[in-house]
Amino acid sequence: MDLKEEILKSYESQEDFARQAGINKSLISQWILGKHKPSDLMLERLSKYLKIDQETLFDHFKRIGKSKKFKEVEIEDDKMIASNFLNLLSKAK
Repeated sequence: MDLKEEILKSYESQEDFARQAGINKSLISQWILGKHKPSDLMLERLSKYLKIDQETLFDHFKRIGKSKKFKEVEIEDDKMIASNFLNLLSKAK
Protein backbone atom coordinates (compact mmCIF):
# COMPACT_ATOMS: atom_id res chain seq x y z
CA MET A 1 0.00 0.00 0.00
CA ASP A 2 1.19 3.50 -0.81
CA LEU A 3 -0.49 6.18 1.31
CA LYS A 4 -0.01 8.94 -1.26
CA GLU A 5 -1.57 6.82 -4.00
CA GLU A 6 -4.49 5.93 -1.75
CA ILE A 7 -5.13 9.61 -1.04
CA LEU A 8 -4.97 10.55 -4.72
CA LYS A 9 -7.41 7.76 -5.68
CA SER A 10 -10.22 9.60 -3.90
CA TYR A 11 -9.07 13.21 -3.62
CA GLU A 12 -7.78 15.80 -6.07
CA SER A 13 -4.67 16.46 -3.98
CA GLN A 14 -3.13 15.95 -0.56
CA GLU A 15 -4.32 19.46 0.30
CA ASP A 16 -7.89 18.56 -0.68
CA PHE A 17 -7.73 15.43 1.48
CA ALA A 18 -6.22 17.40 4.38
CA ARG A 19 -8.95 20.02 4.20
CA GLN A 20 -11.81 17.52 4.06
CA ALA A 21 -10.38 15.22 6.74
CA GLY A 22 -9.40 18.12 9.01
CA ILE A 23 -5.76 17.05 9.16
CA ASN A 24 -2.79 19.37 8.73
CA LYS A 25 -1.22 18.75 5.31
CA SER A 26 2.32 18.82 6.72
CA LEU A 27 1.38 16.00 9.09
CA ILE A 28 0.10 13.96 6.14
CA SER A 29 3.38 14.60 4.31
CA GLN A 30 5.31 13.36 7.34
CA TRP A 31 3.27 10.15 7.35
CA ILE A 32 3.85 9.65 3.62
CA LEU A 33 7.59 10.21 4.04
CA GLY A 34 7.65 7.82 6.99
CA LYS A 35 8.88 10.44 9.44
CA HIS A 36 5.99 10.01 11.86
CA LYS A 37 3.41 7.40 12.75
CA PRO A 38 -0.19 8.57 13.12
CA SER A 39 -1.88 8.22 16.48
CA ASP A 40 -4.79 5.83 16.94
CA LEU A 41 -7.15 8.78 16.52
CA MET A 42 -5.52 9.72 13.22
CA LEU A 43 -5.57 6.09 12.05
CA GLU A 44 -9.34 6.13 12.63
CA ARG A 45 -9.63 9.34 10.61
CA LEU A 46 -7.46 7.99 7.79
CA SER A 47 -9.53 4.82 7.73
CA LYS A 48 -12.78 6.75 7.53
CA TYR A 49 -11.76 9.19 4.81
CA LEU A 50 -9.74 6.75 2.68
CA LYS A 51 -12.17 3.86 3.19
CA ILE A 52 -9.32 1.54 4.20
CA ASP A 53 -9.69 -0.70 7.22
CA GLN A 54 -7.65 0.29 10.25
CA GLU A 55 -5.82 -3.04 10.34
CA THR A 56 -4.41 -2.42 6.85
CA LEU A 57 -3.28 1.07 7.83
CA PHE A 58 -1.80 -0.19 11.09
CA ASP A 59 0.13 -2.92 9.22
CA HIS A 60 1.36 -0.34 6.68
CA PHE A 61 2.79 1.95 9.37
CA LYS A 62 4.17 -0.99 11.32
CA ARG A 63 5.98 -2.18 8.18
CA ILE A 64 7.49 1.21 7.34
CA GLY A 65 8.38 1.66 11.00
CA LYS A 66 10.69 -1.32 10.74
CA SER A 67 12.52 0.20 7.79
CA LYS A 68 12.52 3.81 9.02
CA LYS A 69 12.65 5.34 12.45
CA PHE A 70 9.68 7.55 13.09
CA LYS A 71 8.18 9.24 16.09
CA GLU A 72 4.78 8.64 17.50
CA VAL A 73 3.15 12.01 17.70
CA GLU A 74 -0.16 11.47 19.43
CA ILE A 75 0.13 14.69 21.42
CA GLU A 76 1.02 16.65 18.28
CA ASP A 77 -1.91 15.02 16.43
CA ASP A 78 -4.27 16.05 19.21
CA LYS A 79 -2.92 19.62 19.19
CA MET A 80 -3.39 19.73 15.40
CA ILE A 81 -7.01 18.57 15.72
CA ALA A 82 -7.72 21.19 18.37
CA SER A 83 -6.10 23.90 16.26
CA ASN A 84 -8.09 22.91 13.15
CA PHE A 85 -11.29 22.82 15.18
CA LEU A 86 -10.66 26.30 16.60
CA ASN A 87 -9.91 27.61 13.10
CA LEU A 88 -13.21 26.21 11.84
CA LEU A 89 -15.06 27.76 14.77
CA SER A 90 -13.52 31.17 14.16
CA LYS A 91 -14.45 31.02 10.45
CA ALA A 92 -18.04 30.08 11.32
CA LYS A 93 -18.57 33.31 13.28
